[in-house]
Amino acid sequence: HDLVVDGDQLALVMEWIEGRPLSKMIGEETGPIPWERAWPLFEQLLSGVEHAHKAGVVHRDLKPENVMVTPQGVVKVLDFGIAKAVGDGKTKTGTGLGTVDYMAPEQYLDAKRVDHRADIYALGMTLYEMLAGRLPWAASTTEFEVLDVKRRGDIVPPTAFYPSIPPHVVGVVMGALAVEPTMRPGTVKLLRGMLLE
Repeated sequence: HDLVVDGDQLALVMEWIEGRPLSKMIGEETGPIPWERAWPLFEQLLSGVEHAHKAGVVHRDLKPENVMVTPQGVVKVLDFGIAKAVGDGKTKTGTGLGTVDYMAPEQYLDAKRVDHRADIYALGMTLYEMLAGRLPWAASTTEFEVLDVKRRGDIVPPTAFYPSIPPHVVGVVMGALAVEPTMRPGTVKLLRGMLLE
């Protein structure tokens, strides 16, 4: 909301958000979130990411830890610290930044290829975790092993962990997790529409 400069001190003034991270809801409160409860939260997340994309910003680190849910059930997207302006050709440090569990394969294979479809991948992985109550791999899996699974596209469907997910939703989630960016839904709007079919 504001930038304060006082001599050599710099401060950002941001909105205070009361609530809990989506990761805490999944990990400690609910485990798998049934589709009927997950959709109102996820739809808000889609709206926030879509707004960023329309402004030409790719988040690049979407994950349940960066999604806050207020006591009123309002979803807020946090931590644009490694966001990238679309078209500038540069990342913050010139490397494939992000959180390994949620980052798209191109973020570590070829960071120059990263665009809004990397966020589509992270949205797919976030919805996967919401519905399955866990990620596709065990907590003990190394980062190298996770990256290899993603590179090969060997992600098991979320129904392997929680069978009561509507089949069309499973199909959309798996499509969002395609290795090749061109095989994912092309926009957040399209992703939303596919989930509503």
